[in-house]
Amino acid sequence: MKMNRVITKTFIKSVLVGAAFAIAYFVWQAFFMKWDMLVTAISAGALFLIVFVLSVAMAIKAFHEKEAYIFDMDGTLVDSVYALDNGTKGFLDEMGVKYPDNIVEIITPLGYEGAAKYIQSLGVDKTVDELMQMMKNAMIGEYENNIPAKPFAIDVIKRLHREGHTLCVLTASPHFLLDPCFKRLGIYDLFDKIWSTDDFGLTKSDKRIYHSAAKIIGKPVSECVFVDDNINNIRTAKEAGMHTIGVYDSTSENSQTEIKNTAERYIISFDEF
Repeated sequence: MKMNRVITKTFIKSVLVGAAFAIAYFVWQAFFMKWDMLVTAISAGALFLIVFVLSVAMAIKAFHEKEAYIFDMDGTLVDSVYALDNGTKGFLDEMGVKYPDNIVEIITPLGYEGAAKYIQSLGVDKTVDELMQMMKNAMIGEYENNIPAKPFAIDVIKRLHREGHTLCVLTASPHFLLDPCFKRLGIYDLFDKIWSTDDFGLTKSDKRIYHSAAKIIGKPVSECVFVDDNINNIRTAKEAGMHTIGVYDSTSENSQTEIKNTAERYIISFDEF
């Protein structure tokens, strides 16, 4: 399907570009340089053919160049919204803490330490380490046993791996959650790099994390494609110079329009990828 789109676009573009050059050349030689019409027509046709062949060759070369994809996990590759919602709100309810309705959307990009600090700011009388342990206890069983992949996500990862693309994960979730989840889903070994933001000491709202990831991959940021469901992460990755694909998730439903306007592509499901 990708090859068909590339070849179709290349053919149309090549015909238009080649025709424009040939017509301009024909007009110039026939009416300004007073060349013989037959000779001019043959020369213009040859020029059109050269431009066409070069354009097709460049497109085929570009098609065979492999891309580097950097995927988010929660809300992008896996459907963890219900586990996060129930787990987070569950232990907060047990402590009698009042929290905003969109707390999962707020804390998901922060990483576990950042989420613990945010929860602490709600008036919880516990240390950051204690809160991190409570969140771990509330969530680890879900990631190890229950959280499913998004529909068609595994198929896409396997296809991209077969095609030879560089595949990475960059998530705010810690390794003790993401590693067992991906191993259970059978995709852990398909990725070249699996990063938690903890590995960088940065959040995904910091442009430096995208430059660091690209440097490790060995690609310029302009040759990396970042795939996420969060508008703030997509915006920052785009500002850093990466290509971006937005993915629908119910936690970011209120940001759909903004994501569509910011990302280069927006998909509801991975069967569109």
